[in-house]
Amino acid sequence: MLSQDKLNRLSDLAQKQKQGQLTPSELAEQKALRAEYMQSFRRRAVTELEAIGMRQKPLPGCGCKHKH
Repeated sequence: MLSQDKLNRLSDLAQKQKQGQLTPSELAEQKALRAEYMQSFRRRAVTELEAIGMRQKPLPGCGCKHKH
């Protein structure tokens, strides 16, 4: 999960964006923080679903051993 500092920074950037005051470097920082947040969210969701017994099924005809 994202640290509280990063979550606070993401929130601050969102508020600043609503006011239309983000610089290009802040836009890049916001994009990176959002990507990190989404990656963390997805990882946590998969872990929780697997903990309750739900598993991803391979795609039909795929033949590989990866999770999709």
